[in-house]
Amino acid sequence: MEMKINSKNRIDDANEKRVELHTHTKMSRYDSVVSAKDLIMTAARWGWDAIAITDHGVTQAFPEAVKTVIENNLNLKVIYGMEGYMTGEDYKQGRANHVSILAKNIEGIYNLNELVRLSFRHMFRQNRIPKKKINEYREGLLIGSACIAGELFQAIIKGYSDEKLIKIANFYDYLEVQPLGYYMLYDNYWIQSFKTEDEVQKVICKIIELGERLNKLVVATSDVHFLDEEDADIRAVIKHAMGFYDADKQPPCFLRTTKEMLDEFSFLGNKKAYDIVVKNPRLLADMVEKIVPMPTGDDTKLMLNLNDVDKMESWDDGVFRMSVIKKIAKVTAESYLRRYIEERKVNFSDEKINDILDGITGVKAYTDVHGDIIINVPYRIYKLLPTQILPSTNICISHYDSNAFLNFRDEKI
Repeated sequence: MEMKINSKNRIDDANEKRVELHTHTKMSRYDSVVSAKDLIMTAARWGWDAIAITDHGVTQAFPEAVKTVIENNLNLKVIYGMEGYMTGEDYKQGRANHVSILAKNIEGIYNLNELVRLSFRHMFRQNRIPKKKINEYREGLLIGSACIAGELFQAIIKGYSDEKLIKIANFYDYLEVQPLGYYMLYDNYWIQSFKTEDEVQKVICKIIELGERLNKLVVATSDVHFLDEEDADIRAVIKHAMGFYDADKQPPCFLRTTKEMLDEFSFLGNKKAYDIVVKNPRLLADMVEKIVPMPTGDDTKLMLNLNDVDKMESWDDGVFRMSVIKKIAKVTAESYLRRYIEERKVNFSDEKINDILDGITGVKAYTDVHGDIIINVPYRIYKLLPTQILPSTNICISHYDSNAFLNFRDEKI
């Protein structure tokens, strides 16, 4: 049996290192089991220049990411983004396509937050964004084709003509591919499992060909949902609790070193593998500025001092009720695990049980109204907050934990 090495023991000793542009944290509800802090600290330990945070439909991990960089004095660029749910003109479209969105600068953060606001305004099963709205607010943003659930990948496996594929691919600023094993274990409403790796390779090569024809960067991403390969069973517990019949068949969505990723794409030959694994992701990361995507310093003090509605002189800038992000209780995590152990008849050591509980505690995140804090937020701060308008009111809910603003110092990264 092959020994799996976790991130504490793995090193990235490549002379020129890759960067990761597609990761999910515990704020990707019910989907990822790794924290923003662990992702960032691992990237820093491996000597990377950058790593992106791209949770599903939300930006709730941004405060933890900012705090991690500041408190550990890291010379690491965090690329702030999101994997959105993109529809056509109708929000009620049966299946939304995944789309990667990265902010290049502060204007990009403003527009990313506006897309978050729009998506929650018309929420059905998911907080969805029409494609035309992404186009409308794409200034300062980089738009990527995402994963197996992306529009381009789906069009290729459905046999669309080259003319249609070029039209679809042309919408994106960059195109994405993932390792072969990522595609081999899918068997759900998106796609039946590929029968051979050769079938997957053909799709990957087609995406690379489209990138070359359209002069668009093609980047290899891990689509991270757990930190180490051995953590797949932690995510399996969550998926099992949600009723997934194939919960144990976890795609290898772990954070890969440069060598691990180059090995995944060795079938392309050394040059093409290097281009999509190292060169192109680094070029894309270089397009992004180092930014702080949320209020800090004096702005934070202003927000916290404006919590008395009676003292407000103007309502012109909008009234906010700060929300809190609550984490799943440990007892609930334990109940998930007990059910999994009972039904799967597995024998986990105490150490393994603790690892699993550490992994899934905090996965179930949601926003709720905190009734004690009502603040009047100047527009310059409003643009830095992802918000949702409460129906039939003039009150907005921030999707950041109000406690996230308390301890930030007025520092620039």
